[in-house]
Formats: sequence, C-alpha cells, structure tokens
Amino acid sequence: QIPDSLPAPSSYIVKSYHQKSDDYFAHRFRREERILDLFNRYGSDLVPVVYGGIFVRDHSAHLVLEDLGDHPLHIELREATHSQRRHLLSQAVDLLIRFHRLADRYSPIFRAICHSAILDRINTETLASKFAVAQERLSLPMPINRAREIRSAMSEFVIRPLLNGPSRPIHNSFSPLNLCAAADGSLRVIDMETISIGPAALDLAELLIYPGQYICNVENELKQQYLSGMDREEEGRDLEYRIELAAIARAIDYAGTLSNRSKRFQDAGLEELSGFQKQRRAGYLVDAFQRAQKLPLPTLLTDFLEQLNNKFGEHP
Repeated sequence: QIPDSLPAPSSYIVKSYHQKSDDYFAHRFRREERILDLFNRYGSDLVPVVYGGIFVRDHSAHLVLEDLGDHPLHIELREATHSQRRHLLSQAVDLLIRFHRLADRYSPIFRAICHSAILDRINTETLASKFAVAQERLSLPMPINRAREIRSAMSEFVIRPLLNGPSRPIHNSFSPLNLCAAADGSLRVIDMETISIGPAALDLAELLIYPGQYICNVENELKQQYLSGMDREEEGRDLEYRIELAAIARAIDYAGTLSNRSKRFQDAGLEELSGFQKQRRAGYLVDAFQRAQKLPLPTLLTDFLEQLNNKFGEHP
C-alpha cells in the first residue's frame, strides 16, 4: 500500500522477480527493497522512489517504483552531440561520487544488507569464475594447459591487484543501461539488486567501457573528476591502475556474455539482433586489448587479448 504522505504520481513501474526464472528471486527482492529504502531516506534524489512491495512465497515478488520515464542514459548518449555526451557522462560521474559517498557514510548498514544475501559476492574466486566462463563462451581454440595458464595469469596480474585495495558498497552494474534521466534533467540509478562489497574501480570502469565510442577523448577527465570527488588517500595511490584492471576484467566478462547472447539470437533467426551483440562484443574486446597494451601485464595475457581482438574485435 502506498503511504498517504507520498504524492500519487500518474504512473508507476512494477518490477517483478519470479522463482521460475531465478531461484534466488527472494534474495534479490529483499536486497533491492532494503537498499532503496535506505536511499529514499538519505539520498532520495539518487534513485527512484519506492512506493511499496509484495512478496508471494515460493512464487514471485514485486516492487512498485517511481516511473522515471523512457530516457535511459545509453539512448541519450547515442543521440547526443559530443558536448552533450560530455555533460551527460560528467553527470553520471557526479552521481557515482554521491552514490559511493552515501554508501560509505552508512557503510555498516549497507554491508549488513549485502552480506545477508548469498548473491553477487566479489572476490578472487567469483571474478576468476566469471573469466573462465567468458573464456569458454568466446571459444578461442587452444590447448587445455594454455587455457589454464591464461586463467592463472588473469587471477595473478588482474584480479588480485584489482581487489588489493579498499572495498566499499558498490552498485556493481553502474552502466548507462542502469542510469535514467529524470524529468528535471538529473540522473538516477536503478537496479539495486546487484549491489555488493567490492572495489570502487569496478563501478567507474563499468561506466567508462560501456559508451565506447561515446567517450571520445574525455575518459581522463572523467577519471580525474571521480578522483577529485573521492578521498584519494583512502583509496590508495594505485586507484587509476585498478580502474584499468577493472575495465579489462569487465570488458572480457561482457564480451563473453554478448557472444552467448549473439548465438542465441542467431539460432532464433534474429540476424539483426545477433549482429548488434557482435558489434558490442567487438567494442569491448578492442577496449580490453588497447588497455592491456598500456599495462605491465604478462605476454601470455596480452597475446590472448590480441587473439580475441583479431578474431572478434573488428572496430564497430
């Protein structure tokens, strides 16, 4: 039931979680409901208003949310001019800074909520597992021993250094797909079901790698904007390096996901949708390879990324 104290909007969004499609639907619903409640109390202009919810045991759950309209950031970026893109991405970084600051301020509560769910844990094991899945989905032919060596190098030179720094509550999917432009022009972040405890670099990297060609030449500005807005000393001097590592890890993960999705669309005869997934996969692999070339990573890893880039990474 919607509280009388809240103004009644003309429309709502109902987000549903179903057991048939997700065995952990109850965890996702409860986590998102609690996180949104915290933000509605302490940072209501960062997220959609939550008006209520209902949980049906062993079946489904539903959240009634503010309708932010049909203006996701990834569409806004696609249709914007260079100066507009620059402004929108700067807004997104400001939103991320405020998100992280608020999560830091109420860290014990956020951490308790994150640890109460068994999902989306960020550690060496889970990130290594994601890489192994992506490696399999990208189907680059190689001997089994070499595939294992690549996974070991990924863990030692990318994943462990990425996690070797402060952890905080992060959104864990801070992509333009999950940012919406509200009626007043401000940005809000949605889909709190992914929130977890991990390095801040993952959230910023997620934002930087998605737009791809939309970033143009402002990535360094966006990084500096974030670094200036956060406590650089608390994060450590190697935060910029960890952002690059996070970008590589996320880009390979998404390339694997898109490869799998492209195949499903192709099998269904949806060639146009399959082609779009391949285009996005190419963008991620180009991004990962270009970043890896600038870092002191072992040849085994850079060769692997070069092979992926040669096979899939034609410039979109």
